[in-house]
Amino acid sequence: MNCKKCGKCCRYFITWLEEKPTDDFIRWVSYHKKAHVVFYSKLQRYAVRIDIPCSKLRNGLCSIYESRPQDCRDYNCEDSRYPKPFTEVILKSENK
Repeated sequence: MNCKKCGKCCRYFITWLEEKPTDDFIRWVSYHKKAHVVFYSKLQRYAVRIDIPCSKLRNGLCSIYESRPQDCRDYNCEDSRYPKPFTEVILKSENK
């Protein structure tokens, strides 16, 4: 895939959850800035999404593009399997 230079892969990161999160876990996540428990209906999966841009993003572009990590290389912003905007925010951070 050719990079479209959109920077979408650099604006947040997600950690997939293996099962539906407990209320206590959701509350714990909510105490962290820019962290959300989200549900991606297309994939039927829960995740923790952290809305913090990568420190290597410069002027909307990756400053380490040629040596970026494999996860960055694998991200395909046009692939429908990759989450676009999440379907449902389970609980937003209390600390915005």
